[in-house]
Amino acid sequence: MRLTVFILFIISALAGFSQETIKCFSTEVEHQLQERYPERSTESEFEAWISQKITTADPKSYRGVVTLPIVFHVLHAGEPVGTGNNVATALITAQLEQLNDDFRRKPGTAGFNTNPVGADLEIEFCMATVDPDGNAMEVPGINRINTVSIGLNAPGFSTNYLDNIVKPNTIWNPNEYINVWVTPINLLFFTVLGYAQFPSASGLPGLETGTGGALSDGVVIAPRTVGGVNLPNPIGGATGRGRTLTHELGHFFGLRHIWGDGGCNVDDFCNDTPVSNASNNGCQIGSVSCSSADMVENYMDYSDDLCMNIFTQDQKSRVDAVLLNSPRRSELLNSAVCSPDITPCTLPFPQTTDLESNVTTNGVALSWTPIPGALGCQVRGGTLQSGFVQTFNVFQPEASGFFVPASALTNGTAYQWQVRCGCSLNPPIAGPWSETSFFSFGQGKSGLMENTQIPARATIFPNPADQFVHVTTSIYAPLIEIFDATGRQMEIRKINEGEGLLIRFDTKNWPAGIYFVRTHFGSGPATTKLVLE
Repeated sequence: MRLTVFILFIISALAGFSQETIKCFSTEVEHQLQERYPERSTESEFEAWISQKITTADPKSYRGVVTLPIVFHVLHAGEPVGTGNNVATALITAQLEQLNDDFRRKPGTAGFNTNPVGADLEIEFCMATVDPDGNAMEVPGINRINTVSIGLNAPGFSTNYLDNIVKPNTIWNPNEYINVWVTPINLLFFTVLGYAQFPSASGLPGLETGTGGALSDGVVIAPRTVGGVNLPNPIGGATGRGRTLTHELGHFFGLRHIWGDGGCNVDDFCNDTPVSNASNNGCQIGSVSCSSADMVENYMDYSDDLCMNIFTQDQKSRVDAVLLNSPRRSELLNSAVCSPDITPCTLPFPQTTDLESNVTTNGVALSWTPIPGALGCQVRGGTLQSGFVQTFNVFQPEASGFFVPASALTNGTAYQWQVRCGCSLNPPIAGPWSETSFFSFGQGKSGLMENTQIPARATIFPNPADQFVHVTTSIYAPLIEIFDATGRQMEIRKINEGEGLLIRFDTKNWPAGIYFVRTHFGSGPATTKLVLE
């Protein structure tokens, strides 16, 4: 009887319990990330790195306005679009508009301020138009995922489940996309509005590369925060006008909380943001701590959405240093996944040349010499019988290669393929298709069909590399060596013929810099430059 009464008491107490809301969990997640990846930079190492980058930046340099691609992964359990966690498209569109108002300090919008230290961060965001396979997205920038249908739990995730399970299974290449997951975030008796992964540091002598966490890189926000000042989220209240994502993207680009996550003796490393002893809520303009008025309007405080309207000049300097130097962040500058499909243009724009196909047991590495100044290329291919039935986009400057996995090919089949490269985005224009090239894929000596036309060639990828690098060869090579820029031999690998033509090297403990890969063929050695970041 007593046990029954006790259980009823507990149920009654929990029924009246309301989850407490945590506005941002980025700092705590960063500590978890450092424990998971010991090579990742600590806060002090990161601050030493970014301080050096800011100090040595060329004052005459000017990067101008950049446009960065974003994709919203909307996680749901099968609800119709616009209901539950499956956020309406109109709210996501309003969210993108709010980001651009805030990061550009646009006059006439809620993102404008007249503060003398206020800054236009000169960052604009665009909805990705193609997915990682180069296919046009049905709705630009929005990737709706029924997590239950892919074997994951229904939304309402912990940060641990998100970072270790959900993100690695749903992330798009963080070098090309800013990944934003939209889902409820629950931590026992708490709910979280959002968190971001801080950028990595790289390049300082004596420091680790600090790039751990590529598979979890991005931002997570709660569905009720998605919207804008012009179209508030109907269930978001004071935090439903899109400023949660503005705040979290500040962390994504290296900004700290305005109070430095400590008392008056802890800094956010920006001289033009007044020292504060704690976060501010609501809109407490004129609030004083540490003998000065707090900048409660700053996006990196916890004020209500309608109260926020400022990034500062020193905050912009931090963002610039990260955007130009940090791994993954700097690669975003070269992404072209917001670009529309390219269309043919007329001669005399040159054709793409030097098409080669390096057949391995794992697939076929296609390569070509890109047109100078190419913004991206398209590859189309098919069998000799079917003609050209599949087209892939390679959206990267001076694109020069594409790998076709063995799973997409049929043994004993001859294929044909062509390439063309884009020469303009406005208007979208491409050069003519190249001459047709051919390759055969199937079983034979060393797992390949005999092909006397294949030259001795080695290809390395990724390049630049970080944790590892692959060397793929067109024909069998018995020996591969890797040297650093001083000529010191870093690796020597004898290759048995049965190992295939794709060899992996672990480079995570090597210093950043220039290396040379020497591949020994029967006809002589071939040397290729490798860059480690």
